[in-house]
Amino acid sequence: MVDHPLQYRSALADSPVVGELPVRKHRMGLSELPVDCVLVAAYPGSPDIAPGIARIAGVAAPGSPGLASIAGPVSMLPIAPNTWQIATTPDTGTAIALALKSELGSLAAVTDLSFGRIVAIALRGDDSHLVLEKGIGIDFSDAAFATGRVVATGLHAVHVVIVKTAPGSFHILVPRSFALSILEWLADAIEEFKA
Repeated sequence: MVDHPLQYRSALADSPVVGELPVRKHRMGLSELPVDCVLVAAYPGSPDIAPGIARIAGVAAPGSPGLASIAGPVSMLPIAPNTWQIATTPDTGTAIALALKSELGSLAAVTDLSFGRIVAIALRGDDSHLVLEKGIGIDFSDAAFATGRVVATGLHAVHVVIVKTAPGSFHILVPRSFALSILEWLADAIEEFKA
């Protein structure tokens, strides 16, 4: 029997926009970021599990709702009450998921979203907040949506998680099957901002 290891394949490889990735387009850039994700949801009545999740993920526990905790390539994103999404580099999500399942036991549901189930799209540029605001009723400006803020919302009728990683820079976590649709929506929304 031949062993065939799983290999990451871009969800956006067949996109006509892909030739423009990761190049700046009209003072903005779009790129795909390889990512593994783990979803953790505490069961009702569980004690505060955020510190344990943070310790295993290697980040500080988020200080308040809607604020991500980021340490290098690992992010702990609070996406709902007692629910977190851990975003990390490829090939590390499964190990984190197994460690969390072992540590949390019956306190939480832990779902490994690795193996390409989630795609991260980076949007950056001077007017990137205006692009997002075309499809989401949230003020993403630097004054209203500080670096480190995270929100779970809908974009183009798709559930997404958006985290602001720096002024004018966002990571958008999208289910793999909708990544191409979201990428093409973003590329179309950028057209308005041609220099």
